[in-house]
Amino acid sequence: MPGNRQSRAIDLLEDARELEYHLRLQKLERAVLSVRSPSVSEASDEAQLLFECATVNGARSTGAPGGALEVGRPADFFTVDLDDPSIAGASRDDLLPAIVFSLSRAAIHEVVVGGKPIVSEDNI
Repeated sequence: MPGNRQSRAIDLLEDARELEYHLRLQKLERAVLSVRSPSVSEASDEAQLLFECATVNGARSTGAPGGALEVGRPADFFTVDLDDPSIAGASRDDLLPAIVFSLSRAAIHEVVVGGKPIVSEDNI
């Protein structure tokens, strides 16, 4: 990609997808992150792991106290338009895989960092 990292928009889910794609290319196989258990689908398993890489582990890697919605931690989160075509029709069980693997940036409804809205419908 041309330019430096600062010239690109930050998209934690796209970064998580790229991680999985690069590992696929490196290993020349699919489901490289799967630690599959009998009760969890392959897509759900990988989506959970990638989501944790992008949130909890991402925060930990930068020394940030966020990454999870818990008492005493900064409220860092985003909300999603569940009617967005990129995830339309996803069932409750398939929602996380749909968000991780196909969510459009346009489906992000609100972004809150440290309890303060930084992106919302009013300032997009």
